[in-house]
Amino acid sequence: MAQQLGIHPKTLLRLRRQPYSPFREAEHFRHGGLSTRAPLQWQPLATEQAFTSFRRIDPAAVEAFSQAA
Repeated sequence: MAQQLGIHPKTLLRLRRQPYSPFREAEHFRHGGLSTRAPLQWQPLATEQAFTSFRRIDPAAVEAFSQAA
C-alpha cells in the first residue's frame, strides 16, 4: 500500500497510529489474523482516497521550539 501511495512503509504505519490519522480500521485496513500483530490488509481505493483528501497539519501549529525563549 505504501508503494501505491508513494510513501515509505514506516510512514504509512506511523500515520495509521496517529490520533489524526486519515485511516480507520474496518474502512481502510483490517488485520489479517486474530491478533493485532497480524499483517494488515489494506483497501486500496478507500485508502488512496483518504490519503489524497486528508487535510495536513500546518507545521507552525505543531512545532513549539521556535517560540521558546
